[in-house]
Amino acid sequence: MLQDIREKAQGWIAWTIVILISIPFALWGINSYFGNGASVPVLVVNGQEVSRAEFQQTFQQQRRQLQQVLGDQLRTGAVSDEMIQNSVIEGMIRNQLLLQAATDAGMRIGDAALAQRIHSMPEFRDGNGFSKSMYESRLYGSGYTPAGFEANLRTSMMLEQLQQGVSATDFTTPAELDTYLRLREQRRTTGYLEIPTARFDSKVQISDADVEQYYNAHKEAFITPEQLRLNYIELTADALASKAEVTDEEARAYYEEHIDRYQTEERRHAAHILITADPKDETAMAAARSKIEKLRAEIEAGADFADVAKKNSQDPGSAAEGGDLGFFGRGIMDPAFEAATFTLKPGELSQPVDSAFGVHLIKLIAVEGGVTKPYEEVAAEVKAELAKQKVDSQFYEKAETLANLTYEHPDSLQPAADALGIPVETTEWFGRDGGKGVAAEPRVLEAVFADDVLNGGNNSEVLELGTNHYVVVRVEDHRVPAPKSLDDVREEIRGLLKHQETTRLARELGERLTTALRGGEKPETLAESEGLTWHAPIPLDREDPAVPSAIARTAFTLPKPEADKPAIAGVELAGGDYAVVMLTAVEEGRPDKVSDAQRRAFATTLARGNGRNDFQFFGESLRGRAEVEIHRDNL
Repeated sequence: MLQDIREKAQGWIAWTIVILISIPFALWGINSYFGNGASVPVLVVNGQEVSRAEFQQTFQQQRRQLQQVLGDQLRTGAVSDEMIQNSVIEGMIRNQLLLQAATDAGMRIGDAALAQRIHSMPEFRDGNGFSKSMYESRLYGSGYTPAGFEANLRTSMMLEQLQQGVSATDFTTPAELDTYLRLREQRRTTGYLEIPTARFDSKVQISDADVEQYYNAHKEAFITPEQLRLNYIELTADALASKAEVTDEEARAYYEEHIDRYQTEERRHAAHILITADPKDETAMAAARSKIEKLRAEIEAGADFADVAKKNSQDPGSAAEGGDLGFFGRGIMDPAFEAATFTLKPGELSQPVDSAFGVHLIKLIAVEGGVTKPYEEVAAEVKAELAKQKVDSQFYEKAETLANLTYEHPDSLQPAADALGIPVETTEWFGRDGGKGVAAEPRVLEAVFADDVLNGGNNSEVLELGTNHYVVVRVEDHRVPAPKSLDDVREEIRGLLKHQETTRLARELGERLTTALRGGEKPETLAESEGLTWHAPIPLDREDPAVPSAIARTAFTLPKPEADKPAIAGVELAGGDYAVVMLTAVEEGRPDKVSDAQRRAFATTLARGNGRNDFQFFGESLRGRAEVEIHRDNL
């Protein structure tokens, strides 16, 4: 969308941009942009180069995704650009190696398989099925060309094919499944002594001196967070839509001019017979045409097309079906095949048709679609489209005004607001982790914490938040981090110190009781003497909700008890409480009690997990044998 603005840019700003761009061309020459300089390799994987442009595109995509997930951690450097770069490098090396392996294994994605995948994607389907116009418009709207999208999808499908080929070879033996089920269905009889921190509350007193000492030693933990409040101008197409008016005359003229848009896509149901031949070998092609002519004569003499196709067609995908290809629209089949098919009438046979695969005989079975909707039926749709075009035109003009005026007046949004008739709005206070509305947008947060906006007092650049959705922001007020006073945090520190001390005392008591139980003391006796609760042993499974999760996890990590000697361990619970866990018995799972249906499901799950591991090891083995060059200077 910003590209459209640049293409429409006028005035002295546009001339300044042209001059700035022309200087490097003059100094270094066009060749450095369109020659070798444009394809500087970042990686060389077994001789295959990965360009800087490919790397930067992948890096920026991953960085944007991490920005949305991590927010402040990314901006504050907890996750550095170098870490992201390393991740992208390893990912691109792995994908390149897998793609090479798939190619070496002879894996290919044919046009028919690619078309089938695209046709099945819900993003490109309307009420009548696959829509070519929707396909193209959505791709262009996302910055793709059909050729680029199809190349990427073909590569992805090829890697899926490789992964399936490796992963699907794994299986689970009955012995492995039985071992898994014995462990999975295992039950452990477990009891525990619970030591709540609350029993020590009355014994712990935190003095003012303790609080002050902690405050002085940890002042960096008691800082008021940095906060911002922004002024911003938000420009959206939706805000302009209500003002767009379209007359009936305009709508009818548009309908007549674009009548093809209001036709349902014509689809044809055809069958064919293929005699394969190399198009470059005219002798072979002539023989194939002769064969097709003979078959055509048989069919015209009364032979059944499907029977003839089953016996003679060399298309492995359709011969068994009597040559039936089903319904298809334009842009799917070989161009020559499609051109011939769309000239036939139902029931009609074609003449021999040359294609990249050989020579075809085509029979048209049926036609559907191709109906033009009357204007009255689509009038609302036409007016909506025209209104959108008007809004888009206004939007580009206003976007240009927004860009120019916020640049020419970097210390204020008001001139742009006055010219556009849009109010300057103000956010609530927020920190580096973002706020509400525009303050929640990753691009806004990245822009406002840049030095020239945060400290320089300048407007941000025009930020694209979505389709036809722009915003320019500036810092209205900035609260820098500052230490909180001792009085402000005194009770907070007192509570923290008290919790630390009661947690320590609970743990100390728990460790003494653990030692006593291991020495042979009875848990009931200890519970009574210490005023604690003893939870008598009950059978537990691995995720039993009857006990705190930390206790169940501990029970399933303890060794099996020996004879009458239980296995014992202590564990800290959520909130600081402590528990002494006693495992008294282990009951193995019974594979013979698992139904056949469940066994099949578990076997499938295990095989899939093993398959994923196999594929990971396969990738690692490729990496270990690969010749890889990493040119970090070119990043």
